[in-house]
Amino acid sequence: MKPFFTLIILSITLLLFHPSYIFAQCTTTSANDCVCPDGTLNCALLPDIKVSENLLTQAGYNPEVYGELRITVSTPNVGYGPLTVSATNTYVCGTDTLGAGASATPCPDGSFPKQLIKQTIYTKDGNSMIANDRWAGSMVYHPTHGHMHVDDWCTYALREFEEGVDPFDLPIVAEGGKLGFCLMDYGTCMTYDGYCTDDENTILNTEEQFPNYGLGGGGYQCGFFNQGISVGHTDIYLFNLDGMYITIPPDLCNGQYYLTVEVDPLNHFLEMNEDNNRVAVPITLFQQDIVPNPTLEVAGRTILCEGESTVLNANIGDNAVWSTGEEGTSIEVSESGIYTATSVSCNYAVEYNPVEVTVFEMPNIITAGDSLCEPGVVNLTAITDTGEDTGQFNWYDAPDSETPIFTGSNFETPNLTSTTNYFVSHQMGFEATHFCPPYDNTFGGTGLYSSFLDTMGLIFNVQENVIIKSVKVYAATDLERTFQLYDANRNLLQETTVFLADGEQRVDLNFEVAPGENYLLRNAVWPSLQRNSNNIEFPYEIPGLLSIIGSNNDEPDEESYYYYHYYDWEVLENNFLCESEKVPVTVNILDCTNVETITTLSAPKISISPNPSAGMFVLDVDLKNTPANQAHIYIMDVRGKMVYEQKLNNFEGNYQQAINLSDVTAGIYFLAVTTSNGNNGHYEKVVIH
Repeated sequence: MKPFFTLIILSITLLLFHPSYIFAQCTTTSANDCVCPDGTLNCALLPDIKVSENLLTQAGYNPEVYGELRITVSTPNVGYGPLTVSATNTYVCGTDTLGAGASATPCPDGSFPKQLIKQTIYTKDGNSMIANDRWAGSMVYHPTHGHMHVDDWCTYALREFEEGVDPFDLPIVAEGGKLGFCLMDYGTCMTYDGYCTDDENTILNTEEQFPNYGLGGGGYQCGFFNQGISVGHTDIYLFNLDGMYITIPPDLCNGQYYLTVEVDPLNHFLEMNEDNNRVAVPITLFQQDIVPNPTLEVAGRTILCEGESTVLNANIGDNAVWSTGEEGTSIEVSESGIYTATSVSCNYAVEYNPVEVTVFEMPNIITAGDSLCEPGVVNLTAITDTGEDTGQFNWYDAPDSETPIFTGSNFETPNLTSTTNYFVSHQMGFEATHFCPPYDNTFGGTGLYSSFLDTMGLIFNVQENVIIKSVKVYAATDLERTFQLYDANRNLLQETTVFLADGEQRVDLNFEVAPGENYLLRNAVWPSLQRNSNNIEFPYEIPGLLSIIGSNNDEPDEESYYYYHYYDWEVLENNFLCESEKVPVTVNILDCTNVETITTLSAPKISISPNPSAGMFVLDVDLKNTPANQAHIYIMDVRGKMVYEQKLNNFEGNYQQAINLSDVTAGIYFLAVTTSNGNNGHYEKVVIH
């Protein structure tokens, strides 16, 4: 047993005499061995937070892909006192103040409350240590990390490069947001050699270089109530964490730039030196000239009704030339077709992936007005020029009315006492397949393979009955996955299990979804599917049909959103409704007393049977009371073109004739009978379907 006790005694001895342990008398409760910057015995021991220039120059920690530069930032404390942040019990939603414990409860607008924080300033008063708090901004709950982040801790940007000019005076060509950090003692300046320097750029990598090394305790962690950075320690935020990126515009070319980073840009925290909080390092971009899979941006839908249009944008480079022959950054299209464009970016040709636009064509409406010599009721008929009895006809009493007064092909008017205009449209339903952005995992941000035990997914609203036919996914392993659809109350509605191989593929779902809000599409445990973490801008939508509004693990800050797993949704709409333009139909009420010569003879009586017909009908004309030398029978279309004609000489009595118009286009025609005795222009409508 002796060796065992010897080991224990040795361990205790080493622990007790370690310089960072009990014999170090410079602590937050004892100022015995604390040193003031000016050598006096009374002073405020302030932190001095810097940005590690060394880390920003390491390409491996600042990887670049097309459209994005990832960044790793180290913020060491090289001052005489710790940066100590303590949370208060004061939370705010906008201008409303909340009580304690409100950090993870969303505000009415969906954002999380901001928790007001204080910075503790330690003051050496001889051998005594005095702690005083001051207000120092706020922090906010981060649901994907499960802890609080101090607001506005770092900003970063890409700037133009010019020798001999202060980089911070140069124009910004791309920038990230004000990133919130969870402040902690990630490691010591000795562990991360080269990350800590003084203002002369001397590397600080020994405890002796920090007069008050370890002040703060060296144990600050991410938490709800206490965060910070001890003297001689650094916090590090790696490039693969949320928000650690700069989105590079599509027209920014390869070349040399400055990467600038500033810590505490709003000066929330009191420090020894407020002028050494920013760093600029030269950086060369080399992934921006060749655009991977450039896709035209669609401002609207790609499925349209006749008469509608959508705008296509070529948002990369200059001098876009379209497949239509047009030039410019955008075109408006209203016809079915496959559209593409080419442009020039950074002296390279950009060839956009094609976009297919579908325009559903509506058949023409054939109808005609009528005339009466006195008030009365008129039966108005409308058909399409295809003769197909599909869809429905809507009749309106005004051209801008949205509410029909009658639906159907035969509209019987009310009793009309004056000339009246009606308007008729034709409405049809089509089967339409839509695709919802984002179309792939390159839309922005870094794809990460999810390894959550809890199942994350996307929340969406549906405005019409749809079928979610399929989605695109990126799998990390060969594995069966179960895809699940839940309602707003998280009742399981539908699920399907499929085997997915490693890589990109499309998964057939065929989930039927009724109109509703806050549906959830997710996987069962361990989906191992690729997500995106940055540059997310919900909602993603098919206008008027479906809208992906967020994820079930979001912080309502669009820089911190996750987009989970499911790309390029294929959505089937079985009843995509299109309505034609309204066609005017006039019923004239005439003053027949103004006819100069009024004959006492009766007009011929006309009978057409059947009517409507497929083009075969019997015409019966009674001329017994209409003696005349000649009678002229003809049939015209609505444009006045003659399709049938028959002349009768010295005829009296009944005329009956079978007429075959089966070879004419379906529509409305006019059969007229004129006689030589003055009874001219009498007609009947003939409807052929």
